[in-house]
Order: sequence, then C-alpha cells, then structure tokens
Amino acid sequence: MQEDLMLDSRQTAPVAARNPVPETLDALVIGTGVAGLYQLYQLRNLGLKAHACDTAGDVGGTWFWNRYPGAKFDSEAYIYQYLFDEDLYKGWTWSERFPSQPEIERWMHYIADKLDLRRDISFSTTVTAATFDEDRQVWRVRTDQGEMIETRFLIGCTGMLSAPLEDRFRGQSSFEGMILHTARYPRGGLDLAGKRVGVIGTGATGIQVIQTIAAEVASLTVFVRTPQYVLPMKNPKYGPDEAAWYKGRLDELRQNLPNTFTGFEYDFEHKWHELIPNQRRAILEEIHADGSLKLWLSSFAEMFFDEAVSEEISEFVRQKMRDRLKDPELIDILVPKPGDYGFGTHRVPLETNPHFPSKALISLS
Repeated sequence: MQEDLMLDSRQTAPVAARNPVPETLDALVIGTGVAGLYQLYQLRNLGLKAHACDTAGDVGGTWFWNRYPGAKFDSEAYIYQYLFDEDLYKGWTWSERFPSQPEIERWMHYIADKLDLRRDISFSTTVTAATFDEDRQVWRVRTDQGEMIETRFLIGCTGMLSAPLEDRFRGQSSFEGMILHTARYPRGGLDLAGKRVGVIGTGATGIQVIQTIAAEVASLTVFVRTPQYVLPMKNPKYGPDEAAWYKGRLDELRQNLPNTFTGFEYDFEHKWHELIPNQRRAILEEIHADGSLKLWLSSFAEMFFDEAVSEEISEFVRQKMRDRLKDPELIDILVPKPGDYGFGTHRVPLETNPHFPSKALISLS
C-alpha cells in the first residue's frame, strides 16, 4: 500500500538561515520572486528601511515552488530578465532559449547574491494578518513567527501562480495513494518509474508534466476538462555565439520590451484586412514555425475582436495540432472543436512532444 502524502509549504523548503523581521520599517515586501526582489532592491536604493519576507525557504517565487517534472520558461530567457543593470544582465548566460526550472532558480539566486538582498529577507516567514492604522497611517503586520511589524508601506508581490487549490475532489481524504499538487512538488523529486499516475488538467503545467513523465511511468491517465490550443516549442541550445547575440541586444530590448503589447520582444505588425489570403497564410506559417508564443502575441490583433478572423486563425492552429497528433482518438479529445472558443482567448501553452505513448489513457471529464 502506498503511503498518503499531503505536502505543505514547509515540506518543500530547504533549511536556511532566517533573519527576523525588524519591528519598524518604511516598507515591507511580501514575496521574493522576480517582482519582490526588484521591489526590495529599488526601495533600498531610495534610502528606505525595507525588508521582505517569504513563506518559502529561499528566493524564487513561482520558480521556488513549481519544480514539477518539465517545468520551464515559455518566454525567451533573455527577455525574462532585469534590464536596469548592464553588468547584472550580461553576467548571466542562459543555456537554451527556454530553460528549465533548476536553471531559472539558479538565476534567481544569482540575482539575490549579486544585489546583496538576502540580508534583508526573512525566509520561512508567512504574513498572517495586516491591519492599517488610520490614525497613525501605518500598517500593523503579524507573521507566523509571532512577530509584529509596523511599516509605512506594505507591498504584496505574491504573484498569481504559486498558491495551490487543494482538497478539490471528493474522496481525497480516503485515497490510499500519493496526492501531489504541482505547485508543491517535492524538492528532491520523485521516482515515478513503474507507477500508475493520473494527471488532472492539460493547461501549460499539465502539458509540461505529461510530456516529461509519459515514457517513464507504468501507466498514465490524463483527465481533460477543456481541450487546449497548443503551439510547438523550438528550444535551441545557446553557446557563446548565441549568448553574445542576445547580450549585444540589451539597448534594443530596453527600448522595445516596455512598449510592446505584452512585454515580449515582438508585437503585432500585420493588418489582416490589408493582406490577401495567400499573404495571411504565409505570415501564419512563418510565425508558427518560430516555435514560440509569437503566433498568439504578435500575429494579427484582429483575432481578439473579429469573429471571422478568430475562426480562421483558430482553424489554422487546430489543423497544425491534428497534423502533429495524427491519432484520430487523441485529436477528438485534445483538439478544440469549432465553436468551442477562439485561439488566444485562453492562455496558450507550448509543447515539445505531442505523441503520447500508446499506453497513455486520455479521459475526458
């Protein structure tokens, strides 16, 4: 009989030195992910007495918690960086276009250490209450360590990707196997070889997990509620030439990224109704072949507000998915159908292996 396993935040956190939160502050930041580290750095540069706290045992935010099999960027690594410091940007070299979680977590450690941020962070510390004192114009904040802090500014950098929805299904309490949420995957990983595994959901996370573990487990059952539009990922390795290429673009990226629709390096360049059908198709083919989120974020903006354009682009993606999946049974379950919803109206995942082993079972529920 397998042992039940219910993970909480402390089970995945490493043992780390914990700095107490000062009793009085100018600013307290909750969370030490990408946003939290940036806020702490900038607040200190303003001369404020600033501190950050995090339930986690180290920096990283979503890249601390989400360490499930296959977790990786689907943003190009060289744009998922701070641009305010040239030495900081150029001092780190990515190994590939879309790196995996361990490399991303190492980058977060690099940031915290280079900017000397750890001395002003309390790890393994959760804010349990915050009340604003109207008369004194300060926040009174309590932590699970019994601390009471007064701070003028309270800045939440808690993100939207790290808090798991737990106890969602009837019968969980009596299940005799192991129950895991991807946002609380064990730090040391798990040996899934020979196991029967069920994965609930085929969003970006579900797809990453499925394509990573499918060949390892004894059997895999995937429970699908809503079929997803997905795009293939092209993930070339980066050597010295590629690193020199993107590091040499820092000034360009500084100018470009803050001014695009999504914060990516690319933006909508084409007008659907100014082109003839063959031109539209050529553009869609070229962008699809890029192997990124570009088709979603910089093909034709009209797909978001013109139903006919949405349907044509959606069918283009559906056919690409059919061509990659090939198996009629999988196509019926995994490819959205006309009339379901339009491409790009949901968050679009990237995949690297659309061919599930024949032993995998896909359940529509």
